Amino acid sequence: WGHPAIGKTYAMEYSRYKDQLMDWDEEFNVNRDNWIAKKTGTIKGTPEFKAVRNEYMINYAQHPDYVEFVKAEWERIKALANSQNKILIASPHMLLDLFGNEFDKILTMEFDDFVDRSKRRGDAVQEAWKIGINEPLAPFKDSDKVITISPDDTFTRLLEYSDVLYANL
Repeated sequence: WGHPAIGKTYAMEYSRYKDQLMDWDEEFNVNRDNWIAKKTGTIKGTPEFKAVRNEYMINYAQHPDYVEFVKAEWERIKALANSQNKILIASPHMLLDLFGNEFDKILTMEFDDFVDRSKRRGDAVQEAWKIGINEPLAPFKDSDKVITISPDDTFTRLLEYSDVLYANL
């Protein structure tokens, strides 16, 4: 699991490891949107659809049918990544909450580092976002699988300079 804003997208698009990585969002989002549109009768792209999608994504625990859908997608995408011998990279909080014990590594960053990096990226509501990220991280704070990156690190840099990290992902 990779903390938002550590450079996963850059690594998947530009790093020399890009062919060895699989992006959860790329594999999941279209299916998620189709599932939500069908379930709710909304049209993708409309304000109504976006509101419903946000409800499912933020308050997923209140929607057991959505959680079951996500669990099935998790199993499908994990199997796909394994069959292609790729590292599955994911950052939604929900996945850490639902499947945290299944992640080999959990990459995170300190509160102030995240806020600073998010501001540089132009992301909105940095502090609230980090608080929301920290909740599903809490059960793993003392785990050996957690790696806290420094402000100068990026996911690509970690892949390139840490044989231990890369070998164990």
